[in-house]
Amino acid sequence: MSKSYLQAVATMIGTIIGVGMFSIPFVIYQSGIMLFVFYIVVLGFIQYYMHLVYAEIFLSTKKKHRVPGYVAEYLGERYKKPALVIVLISTNLTMLSYLIIGGIFLDKVLSPAFGGNPFVYTILMFFIAAGLTFRGLKFIAKTELAMSGILFLVIAIITISGFPHIDISNYQVIDWTNFFLPYGPVFMAIGGMTAVPTVCSLLAHKKSSIKSAIKWGTIIPAFISIVFVFTVVGVSGSLTSPDSLVGLSGVFSNNILLIALIFGLVSIITSYIMFIEATKEVYWWDLRINKTESWALTMTMPMVLFLLGINNLTSVVSLSGAIIGGMVSIIYILLILKVKQKPERPSIINVKINRQIAISLIVLFFLGFLSVLEYIEVHNLLVIFLVLFFYMYSLIKSDKNNSSIYLELLDTAKKTGLVFLFVFVIVLTYGVVSLVF
Repeated sequence: MSKSYLQAVATMIGTIIGVGMFSIPFVIYQSGIMLFVFYIVVLGFIQYYMHLVYAEIFLSTKKKHRVPGYVAEYLGERYKKPALVIVLISTNLTMLSYLIIGGIFLDKVLSPAFGGNPFVYTILMFFIAAGLTFRGLKFIAKTELAMSGILFLVIAIITISGFPHIDISNYQVIDWTNFFLPYGPVFMAIGGMTAVPTVCSLLAHKKSSIKSAIKWGTIIPAFISIVFVFTVVGVSGSLTSPDSLVGLSGVFSNNILLIALIFGLVSIITSYIMFIEATKEVYWWDLRINKTESWALTMTMPMVLFLLGINNLTSVVSLSGAIIGGMVSIIYILLILKVKQKPERPSIINVKINRQIAISLIVLFFLGFLSVLEYIEVHNLLVIFLVLFFYMYSLIKSDKNNSSIYLELLDTAKKTGLVFLFVFVIVLTYGVVSLVF
C-alpha cells in the first residue's frame, strides 16, 4: 500500500469528517435514531456514487476546473454563472459552519486560561485558517495522514470513555414530525466532493487505485459517524449540544473533554482548509483570478456573514448540506450525462447512469433541498441570500467586464446604499406625513 494511496484515503476522510459529523447528534436526538440509520445508509451510498461521478468528470477532462468550469465546457458558457452562484453559496456556507464550530471549540479550550468568548475565538479561528491555507495544497496533503490519525484518536477517546455512561433511554426511536431534519446535516457529514480532485491528483500515476481510495474514503467516515452519533446521543441525551462535545461536559472529566476538544479542533481545521483550497481553485481555475486575490476572496465572505449575526450552527449546516445535496448534486448529474456523450479522454472510472437514474436522483435532491428550508429561520435566510447575492452579482459583473472584483464590489455597494437610502427617505416621509395628518 503506497504512501500516495494512504494520503488519498486520508484526504477523503479528513475532508468528510468535520463540522457535519459534529452537528449530527443534536438533530438525531430530536428526530430519532432510526432516521439516522436510514439516512446514513441511503445517503452514504448516494454520496459514494456522486464521488465516483465527480471523479469520472475530472478524469475525462483535460483541463483543470471546478464545477463552474465544467459547466461552461460541457453545458455551455451561459450556464456557468448560475452554477458559479450555487457552488459559491454552498462553499461559503460550509466555511461559515467551520468558523462557527471552530470558534466554539477554541473558546472551550482556551477561555479557561485566557478568558474571552466564542466571538473572539471565532476571529482567532479565521486567522489560523488564513495562515494555514496560504501555503496551499502541498502542505495540506502532507498533514492529512497525521490529521486523520488524530481524528481516529478523538473518536476512540469519546467512545471508550463514553460507553459505560450510555443510557438506552436517551435514544428516541423516531419522531415523524422531524423526518427531514437530518437530511442536510447527514448529507454534509458524509460528503467529500471537494477532495475528489485531490485524490485523483495524488493517484495520477496509479489511477487503478482511485476507485478503491474513494470507496474506503467514504465508508470509513460513515462508520465513524455511526459510532460517534450513537455514543454522543447515548451519553448526552437531552444535554446533547449543537457541537456535540460541549454537551459531554456533564459526564466526562475535564481532562478527557479537553483532549477531545483539542483533537476535534484539529479535525475541524483539517476539513476547513480543504474547503478553502477548493474554493480558491474556483476563483483561480475558472475565473482566472490570481492566487493571492483568490485566497483573500475565499476567506472574506464567511467572516462577513458571521459578523452579520449568522451564527446558528445547526441552521447553517442544514442549509449548506441541503444545497450541496440538492442543487450542486443536480449539476453533477447533468454534467456526467454530457461527459458520457463526448469525453475528452478515457477515464478509468466509469459509473453506470441512464435517463431513469438521472431523473430519480434529480427529483430526490430537489425535494431534499426544499424539505430542509422549513427548519431554517426566515431572517437568517434573508441575510444569507441578500449578502451572497450582493457578492455574486459583483463577482459575475467583474468577470463579464474583465474588471477588478474590488471595484465592482465598491460600485455595487454604492448602488445598494443608494437603494436603501431611497427606501429610508420614503419610509421617513410616510412617517412624518402620518404624524402631521
